[in-house]
Amino acid sequence: MSVNNAKPYQRSRQHVLNVFSNFDQHIQDAAFRVGDFLSVSDIVAFAAAFFAAKALDLALSEPFTALKGWHQTVSRPGAQA
Repeated sequence: MSVNNAKPYQRSRQHVLNVFSNFDQHIQDAAFRVGDFLSVSDIVAFAAAFFAAKALDLALSEPFTALKGWHQTVSRPGAQA
């Protein structure tokens, strides 16, 4: 990575970590983002989290235990809306 791209990359990475932290807190006591069932909100958030984690080489794990559990639930085969 060039020096010119290092700061924007680090800012983006920190922003995504902040979003993951807020998301993790939001779903501490909920199986899904809205209500008790899988919704479009979960699907969109799943795609955004997946691509952000891939692009910035982040793991959906510690310290984001609720986010990790939600991600595993939404990504499992047969998750139903």
